[in-house]
Amino acid sequence: MPTTEEEYLQFWKDTLPKLSLAASLDPPQMNKLAGNNRPSRIIYGAEAHEYGINPVNEETIQEYERVVNINLPLNFRTYLKIFGCRSGGPGNGIDNIFDNIQYISKELHTPCPLEPREGMGHARESTDPEETFFNNEYEFIYGEPKKGTLDIGDAGNPTVFRLVVHGATRGDVFADSGDVLRYEGSFEQFYINNLNETISTLRSKRNV
Repeated sequence: MPTTEEEYLQFWKDTLPKLSLAASLDPPQMNKLAGNNRPSRIIYGAEAHEYGINPVNEETIQEYERVVNINLPLNFRTYLKIFGCRSGGPGNGIDNIFDNIQYISKELHTPCPLEPREGMGHARESTDPEETFFNNEYEFIYGEPKKGTLDIGDAGNPTVFRLVVHGATRGDVFADSGDVLRYEGSFEQFYINNLNETISTLRSKRNV
């Protein structure tokens, strides 16, 4: 996986054709049975994000970081430069974080206490002994894991994608469904895994 800004930028540039492929396999189609004039697509959320890209320049990112007083993780920061916000991706796509400053958690600058559980898709309990988020199966959450995280997208109510911006798992993503918290790995893993699954699903449905 990439480690430097240059490597990440190249990684995201190399990923662009995959998004274009997904878009070509899932073109908008008019659904006469739906009773409206809005085109539909096969993949959930694609009607919202339309597999789009809206690159963000360095100046815009720097201003956001100044206002919010954080440094975005390099994997997400470089993604914004190539794909941008309101871009094609998991669920309804990656949110326009620049328009959502008023919704940022007040605990953004508190280190995220969550850690990935090795070999599992779920997170384990907090490293803070005074905060127990999970039961013994490490699946159910008993509080909102907003500390040190930034909401970057959703898959419909109630699933929210939370990017860790402060803490040991900085640059990683958790999918928060309210009662279940799923660890998705690094942002690039989260994005690529979803994109690969999207392409596989579309090829299967279209027999290509």
